Amino acid sequence: MTPNEVMSGDKSPRTVQARALLCFWGHRKLGLTTIEISEKIGVCQSAVSRLSRRGEKMAYETNVEFI
Repeated sequence: MTPNEVMSGDKSPRTVQARALLCFWGHRKLGLTTIEISEKIGVCQSAVSRLSRRGEKMAYETNVEFI
């Protein structure tokens, strides 16, 4: 998946999952604020918070490791 696809605003399950993992990685693993992430990917701050929680759940359920 390309960065443009992740930031496109598409609501297909694959894109939403990728966006959720990106938000989790950026917020919880890299220490970016939800505001910083929201400005980068073009969604509101509250959406980044929700996506981060969803991404965290997905990462633990599927044993995703971030490099």
